This record gives sequence, structure tokens and C-alpha cells, in this order.
Amino acid sequence: MDKISNFLSAWRPWQVVVLVATCGLAVGALTLVGQGLLLGSWNQIANSGAIWLVPVFFIGSLMPTDKCAAVSGIGTLFGALIGYYATAELVLGFSTDFFFFALWTGTAIIGGPMFGMAGHWWRSERLSRQVAAIALLGGVFVSEGLYLLFHIHELPAGWCWIAIGVLIPLFLGRSAKNRLFALLALPLVVLLGVAAYEFIAWISIWPSQW
Repeated sequence: MDKISNFLSAWRPWQVVVLVATCGLAVGALTLVGQGLLLGSWNQIANSGAIWLVPVFFIGSLMPTDKCAAVSGIGTLFGALIGYYATAELVLGFSTDFFFFALWTGTAIIGGPMFGMAGHWWRSERLSRQVAAIALLGGVFVSEGLYLLFHIHELPAGWCWIAIGVLIPLFLGRSAKNRLFALLALPLVVLLGVAAYEFIAWISIWPSQW
């Protein structure tokens, strides 16, 4: 990881921009493809906000500073939004729902920097930053899993997402202490994540009330 980060630090800014934009566009386009291919409960994989945050996290982990990681995070999510809606409109002929485009743009403005910096914190030597980063990524999967269970009633995908969220601290932690503290921090992150999902769900019903 450090070798890749050192390699990227020698890149010119425009090269990093191309990398971030390409990854984002690919995530958005592949999401639309996945929505057409995955059936039943597993179609939720292609509708997952947590999935979009994974490349944001790992691209952020390659950046040399917090600021670069935050910018790369928002750039990746903006690229994903453009890739998704451009593919839907230009390839499939679907018209863009500007309410939801604006909603997800607002989400990207908040989530992009947050998870980009979390990726950079994951590589930090400070235990507190490592724990916060790992718990944040794991927590968003558990939160979305709970949303799938209790709002969408998609049991297989929901339980799968919860399992992934719990396993993330075990896989990304660098030591037993790191993993333990991240698991202990997970419930607090999940509580905040559930509140965020509830808020997004509440906003999402506005168009039907107009």
C-alpha cells in the first residue's frame, strides 16, 4: 500500500484527477449494469450506498494528505453520480430525476470527504485514527444492512451486509487491539449511520407528497 501511495505522490495533479474520475465513472456505470443483472434480494448490492463508499475509502488511503484524501473522496462520488446518470440517460434513454440527483449530490458532498479521509486515517500510525476509520467503514455496512432488514425487508442482503460490516474491523485491523477497539466503536457508528439512513429515507418520500 505504501509503495502505491509513494508512487502516486510523484504523479502530477492532473494524473490523480484522471485516476479519481475514471474510478468514479466506472463505479457509477457498473452500478447501472448491476441493477440490470442482479435478481431478487441481491439487486440491493447494485443499489448500495455502502458499496460506493468502498472505492472512496481505498482511493483516499492512497492519497498523501488528509486534504487530498477528502478531495479525492468527493471527486470519486461525483464521478460515480455522473457515470450512473449519464449511462442511464445516454445508453438506456432514461430521464434524470433531478430531485434524486440533487439528493445524492448532497450526500456525496458529505460522505465523499468523510470516507476519503477515513481511508487516509486507516494508514495513520495513530491508533485512534485507525480505529475511527475502520469502524466508520464497517458501521456503514451494518447500518445499511439494518435498513435493508427493517425497511426494505430484504433478509439475505441485509444479513450479508451486517456480516460484512462486522468482518471489516477483523480484516482491516492491524493488531488485536486495533480490531477490538474498532468492534467496540462499531455500535456508536451504527447508531449514527441508522439515523443518517432514516433521514435520507424521510427526504426520499418528499416527491410523492408534492
